[in-house]
Amino acid sequence: MAYDRNKMLQEGVTRLDEAQSIANGTHRVALEVMGTMQDQRLQLQNAADKIQGAKDNTQVSGKYITGMERREMLYKLLLSVVAVVLFLLIVSLLYIKVTRSHR
Repeated sequence: MAYDRNKMLQEGVTRLDEAQSIANGTHRVALEVMGTMQDQRLQLQNAADKIQGAKDNTQVSGKYITGMERREMLYKLLLSVVAVVLFLLIVSLLYIKVTRSHR
């Protein structure tokens, strides 16, 4: 009977040691996973920062492009006005020349 008790105690100790070993292994794995997750979190934060920087740069570029489009429209308008003035000037000169030559 004492042998059975000792054997049961020994089996209990063995099971406890196995459980402790499994718990230690699980703890190590959990620490590794937490470290990996921390690295991934940092990577995600860096990616989010880069995306925000790109978004900011895109907004600034959009403002520059809008300004350039406005200047383009202004230059086209000015060019059209100059072309009309030159056309009217040429027509006026031709009219003056034609009317003077008939006199």
